Amino acid sequence: MNNKPSLFNRFIVREIDSLSSLSKWLLVAIPLAAAYYGSGKLGVMIALPIPPGTITALWPPSGILWAANWCFGYRFWPVFLLADMAINGPGLFETSHDLTKAIVTAIILGFFAILEAIGGTVLLRRWLSNFYLFDRSENVVKFILIALLCTALNGLFSVSVTCLSGMANWVNFGYLWYTLWIGNAIGVIVFTPMLLTWRQYLQHQVKRRQFIEGLLFLSVLLSAGIIAFGQGYPIEYLFIPCLVWANFRFGLLGSTTGVTIVTILALLGTIKGVGSFVRPSLNESLILLQSFMGSAAVTTLLLGAAIAERKASESALDRANQQLENRVEERTAALQQANYQLTTEIAERKEIEAAMCASEAALKEQTQELQATLQKLKATQSQLIQTEKMSSIGQLVAGVAHEINNPVNFIHGNLSYLDEYTCGLLELLELYQASNVEPLPNIQEKLEELDLEFLSADISKILQSMRMGTERIRDIVLSLRNFSRLDQSEFKKADIHAGIDSTLTILQHRLRATSNRPEIQVLKNYQKLPSIECCPGQLNQVFMNIISNGIDAIEENDRQNCTEADRTKTGEICITTEVVCREWIKIRVVDNGIGISETIRSRLFDPFFTTKPVGQGTGLGLAVAHQIIVEKHRGSITVNSTLGEGTEFAIALPIAS
Repeated sequence: MNNKPSLFNRFIVREIDSLSSLSKWLLVAIPLAAAYYGSGKLGVMIALPIPPGTITALWPPSGILWAANWCFGYRFWPVFLLADMAINGPGLFETSHDLTKAIVTAIILGFFAILEAIGGTVLLRRWLSNFYLFDRSENVVKFILIALLCTALNGLFSVSVTCLSGMANWVNFGYLWYTLWIGNAIGVIVFTPMLLTWRQYLQHQVKRRQFIEGLLFLSVLLSAGIIAFGQGYPIEYLFIPCLVWANFRFGLLGSTTGVTIVTILALLGTIKGVGSFVRPSLNESLILLQSFMGSAAVTTLLLGAAIAERKASESALDRANQQLENRVEERTAALQQANYQLTTEIAERKEIEAAMCASEAALKEQTQELQATLQKLKATQSQLIQTEKMSSIGQLVAGVAHEINNPVNFIHGNLSYLDEYTCGLLELLELYQASNVEPLPNIQEKLEELDLEFLSADISKILQSMRMGTERIRDIVLSLRNFSRLDQSEFKKADIHAGIDSTLTILQHRLRATSNRPEIQVLKNYQKLPSIECCPGQLNQVFMNIISNGIDAIEENDRQNCTEADRTKTGEICITTEVVCREWIKIRVVDNGIGISETIRSRLFDPFFTTKPVGQGTGLGLAVAHQIIVEKHRGSITVNSTLGEGTEFAIALPIAS
């Protein structure tokens, strides 16, 4: 079976969901009532020819009632009560000729039938290990025992009520009870599994090959049934391999359907007086037939449960084997890694021991020099720790840059007022001094202490430097905000040049000169570009990854070519933009770093692939960049590189999304 629902089933579900609650209730209740009433009428047609005339050895409605309670709960019991009254009422009235007594007795019998199904369903839900009835032998046995118990109690109470009402003779009590019990029990054991299984499998599509094999199975089963119960040949044993075939090939769907078909064929043949179960009494014939079909149904259900358990065990074993294989692979990889590390450590230790033996004499003579070197190393270590701390602080500052923007704007906005107020106060002091009024001694002393002329000149410089500082902070914060674009996760028009410039501002600290290399030059060859529809924040992430990799390549090239002549070589990153074919823009980022080999270049965009040492890269940067450009923006990203000369990344993006 295919787990994907068919188009017809999805259409039916959609149409049912659009109905009101009452309409849905009626949509289920009416077919249930019709099936219950129709199958009950068929059973009454072959009822015992003794009062009350409604007890029969064939009672499919019990199977329908149990299946309905299991699937839909107990909210349809009024429908089944009315249907049961409609079935038994006429026969009871013919026996008693008392309308009131017939109605009361029909109501009581209907309630007993409903209580039988409800009690059986409650016991099943409480005692089963799970809510799948027929996937375990234990559940099948419990189902059969509960069905036999509940139907026996229903038969006991129903026949007792019938005898107490005077519609049946107490002499026939045992015969009536046995007939009613067999009819109800076989109805539950044969029809309930078939209905529940069909309800489950109707939600799925059937494979063509399985459908053809199912038709072949039905043909063989019908042929055997017609020969056995239509022609009277005693070949009932042929049903056993057919039901085994159905169990192994079609599961419970085929086996329960096969049992139901055989039951119907056997019933028709027995009623006509054809078959191995025919006896002088029709009821005796039906009881023998029902006993045979009950045994076949029980055997089929147990076989189906055993097959389901075997398949579940095989699936569990496959999962366990897969988990074991995964664990073995993980352990093997861990052991290989540990072995590699151990081998490396042993080789390193041997090299160190050899070096120590060779230089032992020299080390003794250089003790003082080593002590001085140790002091320098400690100082260098402290400097490196401080540098790492400053790097962490820089990352923290980048994270809170958004929070700095408001107070910086506040300070920057008030500087003009402060400048104005300060100038006014200084002018007031100058006017006061020009008025030739002799100041008080304490004021004169304070003026001499402040040095008013120097103060006037210095305040203006301080305010100007404060204004320049706040403008610089605003530029940095603006660059950080333009780079992150946290509020622009959806497509919108954006300026590519602004995103690149913001990224360069963020990376400015990495472009500056260091003790190991000169400053990295950034060459911008910008053509006029239109605004394009994109996710700016994601594109900035791509620019950050590519430019950062370019800086890493230049630094790695400087480390490998560490001669004095090579150190004077300037690292360059050239960024070129242009419009291509009026509908595309192209961004090229070229560096003169160490370059990439052909082997590495073929795996450059693979997730988790990195050439950096452990702890310095995750291998996701370019993989994410490829996903953003190709999948998100429907563009392209390519790389060209020559080992030792440099690398070029080319990005093409559509102007319109």
